[in-house]
Amino acid sequence: AGSNCWLQHVDFSVNDFTGTLPTEIVQWSDLMFHNVSMNTLTGTLPPGLAQVANLMQFRFHHNNISGSANDTFC
Repeated sequence: AGSNCWLQHVDFSVNDFTGTLPTEIVQWSDLMFHNVSMNTLTGTLPPGLAQVANLMQFRFHHNNISGSANDTFC
């Protein structure tokens, strides 16, 4: 797995994606905006997501993700 230090904005919304969010996204240290809304994703938010230093916005609405963003970001 290589470093993705250049990746800042990812928009995977409205793509009919299924499955769980990959835990590797927490390794994208320069990620600022990530949108996976309006898919059919399941599971929970990856542990460590709140520790992505530059993450300003993470949209995941209209999926089947369980748990609470408060559990991850607070």
